[in-house]
Amino acid sequence: MCRFGLFCRIAEFSLGAALVAGLSGTAFAQGISVTPSTLTFISQTVGTTSASQDVTVKNTGTAAVTINSVTVTGKNSGDFTASNACTTSLAGGASCTIGVTFHPSATGSRTASLSIVPSGFSASSVSLSGTGVQANIVLSPATLTFPSTLVNTPAATGTITVTNSGSADSSIISISISGPDAGDFTETNNCGSTLANSASCMITVTFTPSAGGTRTATLTVADEAPGSPQTATLSGQGADFMLSISPGSQSINAGGEAVYTLTVTPLGGFDQPISISCTNLPSLSTCDASPATVTPSGVTVDVTLDLSTTAPSVNVTWPRRRPPFGPLASRLLLALMVLLAMLTLFLRKPPSRLILGLALLAMLSGISCGESTANATVSTPGTSPGTYMFSVSGASGSLAHSISGTLTVNN
Repeated sequence: MCRFGLFCRIAEFSLGAALVAGLSGTAFAQGISVTPSTLTFISQTVGTTSASQDVTVKNTGTAAVTINSVTVTGKNSGDFTASNACTTSLAGGASCTIGVTFHPSATGSRTASLSIVPSGFSASSVSLSGTGVQANIVLSPATLTFPSTLVNTPAATGTITVTNSGSADSSIISISISGPDAGDFTETNNCGSTLANSASCMITVTFTPSAGGTRTATLTVADEAPGSPQTATLSGQGADFMLSISPGSQSINAGGEAVYTLTVTPLGGFDQPISISCTNLPSLSTCDASPATVTPSGVTVDVTLDLSTTAPSVNVTWPRRRPPFGPLASRLLLALMVLLAMLTLFLRKPPSRLILGLALLAMLSGISCGESTANATVSTPGTSPGTYMFSVSGASGSLAHSISGTLTVNN
């Protein structure tokens, strides 16, 4: 207790003021703010990267603050990337920006967190979210098969449906046909340049075989969907026939016959009637096809070809004699001969008969004598010797094929 009263109270007041004065100074408020607290990205195609979105970090105090780390954490942290521009000390009142991009690795909802840790303060976080989407292009049917079709004749068209069953739109980059028989197939489509998710378009294919047998090609659709390009197999049968001849060559004498076998083989299910004929034959020769019309009906058919030639020949007429008299004189002479013959029969004297017989003989000799006609000779040259290449043709509607054979004709 102070025994000096007022003096003591004055001393206590002075000491308190001194103590207060010794503790006074400038106060520094410190802290950071992070905005926004949530980043939501629009739907993004799997495997692609979104545009960047910004997170702003601000030093709300007056003293410098150091940002120790900026990281992405959480369930799908690999689907988000942060570019940290806050790597130096952040002065009081200053700001920095962190860019965040979204690149989904799978479809569906994708989430993570952006963690910002300043020196001396608690970490701040920003929620990150986005949806991964993806196109899924499917061709149906995967194989388009056309029926047997006559060569060079368009078949009924076939249709392939292109469906985007995914969750993202897809660009249609190109539609093309390739393969060993690509020229036998043509396409038209209504797909445009983009196929929206859950949408479909049509590709119409026409088959016009250029040859017989199996014809194949591949339809290709290039797009933005996984597995691009998508393909479908195209196939069809060209209906046609082919000819072969056996033996390929023969040798005969003029006037002889040569027999060949023509084999008709159907291709691609050909079953139409075929007419057989021969051309470019040797002179004075014929070709007989048996049968002259065949229908393969899926199996080979043989046709017999009989080539006949002509032998050379000579025809000679014997000479004839013309009586020396005219028609009237010949008739009178004939009447006289009849009269003399009758007299010879009635005369009894041998000398008289002898004289009349000699006269009759003279008349007959006169009739038999006369001018001779010239010898008449008719000749046929026959098939000329040589080696000939003849053709055998098969025709069915607009289809026609031919094959050659060789025939040698000797003297």
